[in-house]
Amino acid sequence: MTAFKRFDEAREIEQDRIKPRYDRLGPLYKGKAGKIGKAMEAADPASMADGALTVNFDGESITVPGELFEVTRVKEKVSGVRSVPHVIEPSHGLDRIIYTVLEHSYAQQDEQTVMRLSPAVAPIKVGVFPLMTRDELDDIAMEIDQELRYGGIETLYDDSGSIGRRYARMDEIGTPWCITVDYRSKEDGTVTLRERDSTSQIRVQYADVLNVIRAALCGADLSQFAVGDD
Repeated sequence: MTAFKRFDEAREIEQDRIKPRYDRLGPLYKGKAGKIGKAMEAADPASMADGALTVNFDGESITVPGELFEVTRVKEKVSGVRSVPHVIEPSHGLDRIIYTVLEHSYAQQDEQTVMRLSPAVAPIKVGVFPLMTRDELDDIAMEIDQELRYGGIETLYDDSGSIGRRYARMDEIGTPWCITVDYRSKEDGTVTLRERDSTSQIRVQYADVLNVIRAALCGADLSQFAVGDD
């Protein structure tokens, strides 16, 4: 199957053509000589192999030796060009886009699965954890989680299992940052902010976490927000 693209104006071009030698085709191919000759004239010289030309007609395939034709350079006017179209499926379905993002974000880090999603597409931006679910640590963590949510930041509050397991769960779903409330938070008003890809941690004032995360989403260097030593 071919497609014909018509030019705005006819063009004169030079190109190679197959010129059958009918005086030799007749004695060899008898009644088929005419059809073989027509097929040869329509053939592309570039399809020749080892000096021979293979043509198809009436369901048959015949290889014609080089002494039965010649290749000549001719000038002719053409109104368009015929080509074999290639099928391209320009699909932009959401499922394929998501699969591509996941495929390029998946990584193994120290035998731990990490989904390095860009913060812009990560479904959860921040994981919020209390070190313990007692001594008011959980209350502070819930306040931070609520403040971030009210500020338009997607969060996940998690108080089950060890901190290490919680970090691992967040890494697996591509959460860029995690905030942990510990006993020091009650003393100086700071929390631990952990970055997913580097696993680096800094202490930031929990009263400023909304501004810190907003700055992080804009690509800011979070070290400027660090207070004290972690």
